[in-house]
Amino acid sequence: MSPLLLLVLHTTLPVLDEAKVDAWAQRVSSRCRTPGLAVAVVLGDQTLAKGYGLADVESKRPVDAEHTRFALASVTKTVTAAAVLQAVREGKLELHTKLDRTVQGVALPASLTLHQLLTHTSGLDDSLIGAAARSPAALQPLSTFLAAHPPVSIARPGALWSYSNRNYSLAGLALEQASGEPFARYVQRHLLAPLGLEHSGFGPASDGDTLATVYDVSPEGTTPAPWPWTNDVPAGGMNATASDMLRLLQALLGGAGLDGSVRAGLLDVQYRFHQQLPGMTYGLMEAEHAGHVVLMHEGNMGAVAALLYLVPKLKLGVFAAVNGGGEECDLVGLPHALIDAPEHHGVATGSFVQPEATLRALEGTYRTTRYPHATFEKVGVVVGLVREVEVRVQPDGTLGVGRGRYRGVGDGVFRQVDGEGRVAFRDGQLSNGAATTYVRVPWYAALTLHRVAMVACLMVLLITAIFGTVAAVWRFVRRREAALPLVRRVRLTSVLLAVGSLAFVGGLAAPFFGPMGPSWLLYGVPVTVQAVLLLPYALAALASATIWWAVATWRRRAGSLFGRIGYSLVGLTGVTFITWLWYWHLVGPA
Repeated sequence: MSPLLLLVLHTTLPVLDEAKVDAWAQRVSSRCRTPGLAVAVVLGDQTLAKGYGLADVESKRPVDAEHTRFALASVTKTVTAAAVLQAVREGKLELHTKLDRTVQGVALPASLTLHQLLTHTSGLDDSLIGAAARSPAALQPLSTFLAAHPPVSIARPGALWSYSNRNYSLAGLALEQASGEPFARYVQRHLLAPLGLEHSGFGPASDGDTLATVYDVSPEGTTPAPWPWTNDVPAGGMNATASDMLRLLQALLGGAGLDGSVRAGLLDVQYRFHQQLPGMTYGLMEAEHAGHVVLMHEGNMGAVAALLYLVPKLKLGVFAAVNGGGEECDLVGLPHALIDAPEHHGVATGSFVQPEATLRALEGTYRTTRYPHATFEKVGVVVGLVREVEVRVQPDGTLGVGRGRYRGVGDGVFRQVDGEGRVAFRDGQLSNGAATTYVRVPWYAALTLHRVAMVACLMVLLITAIFGTVAAVWRFVRRREAALPLVRRVRLTSVLLAVGSLAFVGGLAAPFFGPMGPSWLLYGVPVTVQAVLLLPYALAALASATIWWAVATWRRRAGSLFGRIGYSLVGLTGVTFITWLWYWHLVGPA
């Protein structure tokens, strides 16, 4: 090899600079206040596995790269995909065979395949309810968990990209039933052991290993938090040390221990929303950074976070995990610091002229698919937990998508005017890559409409509860009664409807503002909340009675005109409120 070529290679290939890793770890520890970090880096034939900070604050136990296990959260999905592909190689599973013929105990769509599960194109909904366990002893077998929390279809298989933990749990169940072994045991025997991952698993640590204590962090300090044991084991239940993840990175980047067909399934894109957008492999999502194609998977579960990041062209692999701070920690900043290339922003060129009518047809509000659709968790949309973007044609002919401006560069494809971002539209859907798809919201589902309706209903019901109660007390003290029993009945149902509706809102909201916040959902729906969710049935009966008797007061001209208008308004408000609750799945067991 000529000296000139050696010089070119030396100046273009990145070098693993441990000082950069140390500097990043210091920044992350300072900004997100995580007690401990685990890091593994592969860059060509250079490797690094290192621990930073404390695995346990109380005992001052430091993070040990060889023996301190961190929760992987959704990075587990990459390992699950590898295990499924291993079973495919062994002939136990097929990627494109309909699963409803082979998977037992769970009702599945007729055309569902493993390929669709592993690429999140199954059309199955997600839910966090009951996903967690308070201890390893409380974990449910995968088949039991899925039977109790069956997947719900929100779209035809193959028609919609929608991230769902159920996809990988069902893939794990298919693996269990095809292999005749529990999921965790199969992965341990057929994947982790051959790769030399002896300090990884799905349960409590063993063989001298310890689990990194999980902490909730705040400006006031750290507080121990529960370890994220999950019944959704194939979707997020693995733990591992930095050294073991280093071995996995090496295998993914061409090292020994991983069959070529398995590696190809993990590194080759299997799904794209559009050919000009990043796609998804089995278990990893494609992205771009500094001109390089990236394959990655992030994991966030409460206070813990993890990242697996590959740049195959550079032979770069990065793993990072924290035991506190969660998604506030900038884990992706580590590989970005190691890729020694400046940030640059191009300008959209070669624009594809599209008629204004075509652009106008794309306008609307688009909502991400990444939220539970079929349970009362759906109400997270109303309180702003689910992202929406507005698409509007701009005066200069560009398309405004959120805060960015985009110009057409192909049929249905747009590039950011002052950057390198791209988006594409298809069948009422919007995507900027494998990890995000938005669906256009119909007028009746518009967030503004529902928020206004909710506030208006609550205002009417609050006024009714206050003035109705005060009026009832005043009549009792003054010993005055309505002339007709009909008026007394409609007054009573109006007040009970108003008070009951407000009690429902308070009873449902209270757990979310408790010490656990919304995370209590992970352990299932408490009996008290289940009881609250039954209250709308009584409210529906009260609303019906109020309208019935309000109509009767009009027919008989009973009471005052103002009173008849008020009773009618309260009854209609009650019906509107119940309809609103039904739309957001806040009525009954759902």
